[in-house]
Amino acid sequence: MKTAQILEVIKKPLPARAFQWKGVSAENKKELLHFLEETGCPDIDIFSLTEKELSIHTLEGKMQVQNGAYIICGNANEYWAVREDIFLNTYTVIDGPNSATAVMKKYLAITNTIDDEEGWLLIDAFSLEEARHIAKADSKTEDLLAINEVSVNDESGVSHSFVINE
Repeated sequence: MKTAQILEVIKKPLPARAFQWKGVSAENKKELLHFLEETGCPDIDIFSLTEKELSIHTLEGKMQVQNGAYIICGNANEYWAVREDIFLNTYTVIDGPNSATAVMKKYLAITNTIDDEEGWLLIDAFSLEEARHIAKADSKTEDLLAINEVSVNDESGVSHSFVINE
């Protein structure tokens, strides 16, 4: 009997736009409409707003939007809601005028490991804050000692020689 090949995968980072819903109020309704206008929402009827709640009609069905949740507009102009804690753990906020064309950078993190040794991590991330989060989440990291953006001296991206970008 053949067994299925098990693949190790990483979810591709795809840009999306988000808006935090803070509950039903006149101001929040205006902000939601502004978000939908800015994202080019093709069908405003997928949103249902009552005096008590907001819901989105997604491909998976009706989704109630909790206060504090983020409304996401994906690449195909689809909308869904993500609880605040999940959003903060799985999305990276890219700020600035070039956010739509943001590129990953390389960061070198120096850590104290759980084995009480010095560790080095080469991290691909969109921002220094995201790189810090990745370094601290590493299973062997006890403390983050330093982190800097680096340039790799080898075009293939494989090298042990780095230039720290000041």
